[in-house]
Amino acid sequence: MCGTRLFRGPVAWWVLVLSVVIFASGCLTVGPLAELEISPSVSEIDGGQALTLHAQGKSQNGRAMSVTPEWTILSGHGALSAQAQQAKFIATDWDYVGDVVIQAAVGEITATATIAVHPALLGHPIHDLIPKAPDPDGRYYYPKTTDAYLHVGEPLQDAFRISVEVDLSLWLSKQQTAAHYVENGKVLDSVYGDPYPLDDWHGGLFSRYVDDPLIEPLPYLPHMSVKTHYELLLQTDLDPGTEAKYFESVTKGTSKNKATTLHWGTSPILKSLDQWGLTDVYRNLTNSLESTTGVTVSEWTETTVTQEFSATLDPTAAPRLFTIWQRVDTFFISDASGNAIHESPDFADWNFREKDSRIMPVRTNEFVTRMHPIP
Repeated sequence: MCGTRLFRGPVAWWVLVLSVVIFASGCLTVGPLAELEISPSVSEIDGGQALTLHAQGKSQNGRAMSVTPEWTILSGHGALSAQAQQAKFIATDWDYVGDVVIQAAVGEITATATIAVHPALLGHPIHDLIPKAPDPDGRYYYPKTTDAYLHVGEPLQDAFRISVEVDLSLWLSKQQTAAHYVENGKVLDSVYGDPYPLDDWHGGLFSRYVDDPLIEPLPYLPHMSVKTHYELLLQTDLDPGTEAKYFESVTKGTSKNKATTLHWGTSPILKSLDQWGLTDVYRNLTNSLESTTGVTVSEWTETTVTQEFSATLDPTAAPRLFTIWQRVDTFFISDASGNAIHESPDFADWNFREKDSRIMPVRTNEFVTRMHPIP
C-alpha cells in the first residue's frame, strides 16, 4: 500500500523523507515505454504546404511519456525535419498526389500517421518540371517559370467598367471618364459613362477618341479568371550529407496601383482611385476574388523580405538538384474561355486595351522545395 505515515519524535523528519522517496519511486513510477501516438496538426495539405507532427509516448502504466523518436517517411514524397518530439513535414512535390505515410520510432516501438497530399494547383498538376538537357557546362537546369494552370472563374456580378478618354468638343479638351458595361451581373442595354453619357455623336457634346472601345452593349458577360504558375528562386546541387540553409530575397504581394485599378473596374461603387482606402480595396477584392475564382489572397502589400529555406540530404543518398519555387497567382478579366478581354475574339470589335483586362499578379507566401536526381 502506497502512502506516508507521520511519526512524532526526533526521527520523524527522516522517516518522512524516506517515505516520500518510496512514494515517488513506487507509486509514481512511469514504467517502460509501451506505445507511441502521432498527432498531425492537419490530416490533408496541398503541395508546397507544411504541417507539424507531435509524438507522445505511453508507459505500461498508461502514463504519458516524453519521447525523442526517429522520424521517417515510409511512403510518398516530401521533406521531413525533426526536433525532439515534433517533426515538420513539407509536401515538396506539387506533382505528387496521394498519401504520405510518416513513422515515428523509439527502438522497436513505432507509430505511423497518414497525410493526404492534394495538387498545389487548382486543377491537374503540372508534369513538365523535369530537368532539361545539360547546358554547355554540363549542368542540368530548370526553366525560370513553369507553365500556368488556367482557372476561368465566375462572370462578373457587380460591375465591369473601363476608363475612356473622350474629346470635349465644345471645350476643345479631353477628359477621362468611365464606360460602364456590366452592372448587377447583367450586360447594360445602354452603355453609359460617368459623369456624362458617352454617345457615338461626332458633332455633339462628346466625340469618341480614336482609340476608345465601341460604346455599345457587350455580347457576353466578362469573367474573372486566374492563372497560377511557379517561379524559380534558387537552384543548386546538393552533395550527400549536406545540411544547408539558404537566405533568399523574396517579393510578396502586388502593387498598390494594380490592386486599386482592378477594384475600381469591378466594384459596384464608383469612386476615383484616391477616394478608396487601401484597407477597403484589399478587403473588397479578397471577397470578390474568392467568390469568383475560389482563390484567397493573403498577401496584398508588396514587400521584399529575406526568407530562410533549408535542405538536408542523407549521407547515403545520391547527389540531388535542389530547387525553390514561389507561387504566383495572376488575376485578370477574361472571356468565358479564359482569354484576356484585350486578346479575346469575342470582344475583338471593342478594341479593349491590355489595361482594360486589369492584369494583377500576386506573389504569394507559398513556396515549394524540390529535390530531383541528377541524371
